[in-house]
Amino acid sequence: MDEVKKRLKKIISTVLGVDENEISDDASPDTLEDWDSIGHVQLILAVETEFSISIPPDEAVELEDIGAVLSSVQAKLEGK
Repeated sequence: MDEVKKRLKKIISTVLGVDENEISDDASPDTLEDWDSIGHVQLILAVETEFSISIPPDEAVELEDIGAVLSSVQAKLEGK
């Protein structure tokens, strides 16, 4: 598994209290019960801290599934 995706799944697991094995590649607020608006903010903050990146609020609201979060993180890491 890609290292960034592995780290992202660990963050989601920690923040949302979900077993990493239950986090599918298309995980979203529709598939993870605790991924609500507060969970989303906590998730974005944890991602920013883990990867030492900044995700502007207007971009954060568009990150509606694990794929979108992963793409955003990878783009920011490549742009460093």
